[in-house]
Amino acid sequence: MHKILSFPRSHGFGPEQTYAMGQAYELVHGYIDRAGLTDGDSDGLCELVARRIIEKAASGETDPKALADYAILHLKD
Repeated sequence: MHKILSFPRSHGFGPEQTYAMGQAYELVHGYIDRAGLTDGDSDGLCELVARRIIEKAASGETDPKALADYAILHLKD
């Protein structure tokens, strides 16, 4: 289980998007673990992943894999 981060509730995500975002978060962390991408700043990495997922979900995306792919693609941004 990963640390839960608090973000402003300005997006008004519904249950479907919230569930998809949680699933995406777990998918990304599975990828990070398998790829050995941890750099010692796990809190910073967790926050970046969460921000990228929220960013994509705010555009209306509800597919966990698409959310995860977006976050992985933008890990370095």
